Amino acid sequence: MQYYDISAKSNYNFEKPFLWLARKLTGDPNLEFVAMPALAPPEIEMDPAMASKYEHELQVNKYTLFFIGSQNDTTYFLYTLLCIVFVFLL
Repeated sequence: MQYYDISAKSNYNFEKPFLWLARKLTGDPNLEFVAMPALAPPEIEMDPAMASKYEHELQVNKYTLFFIGSQNDTTYFLYTLLCIVFVFLL
């Protein structure tokens, strides 16, 4: 199942999960909605730069492994650094 970061207050990516579900149910990956749904006006304004920053952090954290137990800090630091470099190479 696809994950989408959405906001009901700002209407950010509000239609994405519904579009994904409609594409899966119809079997058509090129399906598009013809009009935006009638939503209430956004309660807050989402800064595009901040949204981009949040999406980048989500990508970085997706590849970060949190060690549990007796792993030392150096191993954790090196692994995290490797994951960040990997994300920038994508």
